[in-house]
Amino acid sequence: MEFGKELLVYMTFLVVVTPVFVQAIKKTELVPSKWLPTVSILIGAILG
Repeated sequence: MEFGKELLVYMTFLVVVTPVFVQAIKKTELVPSKWLPTVSILIGAILG
């Protein structure tokens, strides 16, 4: 399969940005810790 450069850049963006958002949410304690995996999936889906 051939992937375009744009797709690879976008996937790299998602891999970097999603954990950054989750860490920011964790530090501000907006969401209880038990919900962080769900929030991480939702952030990835929204950005994706």
